[in-house]
Amino acid sequence: YVTPVKHEGVELNILPPGEDLEQIVEELWNTGRPGPEFRELLEKSGAYNFYDFIIIDSAPFFDVRYTVLSIYAATRYVVVLRPSIVDSRRTARMLRRLMKYAKDFGLSTPDYMARFLGVINLAKSGTIEADALLNLKFTGVKPSKGFNPFKHPSDERRKNLEKSIEGLRKVINFSNYVLPLNADISRLEFKEIIKGGKSDNDLKNTTENLLKDIWLHATCQK
Repeated sequence: YVTPVKHEGVELNILPPGEDLEQIVEELWNTGRPGPEFRELLEKSGAYNFYDFIIIDSAPFFDVRYTVLSIYAATRYVVVLRPSIVDSRRTARMLRRLMKYAKDFGLSTPDYMARFLGVINLAKSGTIEADALLNLKFTGVKPSKGFNPFKHPSDERRKNLEKSIEGLRKVINFSNYVLPLNADISRLEFKEIIKGGKSDNDLKNTTENLLKDIWLHATCQK
């Protein structure tokens, strides 16, 4: 059931998944055209006309069926991943699986993939991962003590991570701003971080610019 909530004067309706979600997904999948059926279901419900924005949270590595349904229900997608070889490689595999649905939208593969925006999360400063991100011109983390942007990396893990993320960037666009692994992000609301005063300016600027990138992407302005 929809639960109405109010946050910062804005009315939101939250629809948490119930125990019957798995059964509904199963029934949609058995139709042979689960994505279009789900889209039609939402259209008939009047949800698209009633709400300004609908945000669907999906767990792509839990069950690909939920992700496929989300792809049909939305027009813009945000892919969040950690800066690790495991996350970047499995994200690449997921995107390859989703590419086959481009024709259902009447889009070329490049136009379809333009609907995706990559966002890197939980990036820890002072690590090999941070150095890899900085070398790829991302912003939001601090380098390790031995980081040299003009020296080719000798660490195999860093080289493989850079190669893996760079490969993803050839498939989908990424925000240049990454969310760092930071206690303030867990402790404070985004509004407090953006206002500053309770967190450092670097985190404030990074968070503000990242949210702007997501907004521009979601509203088809970028």
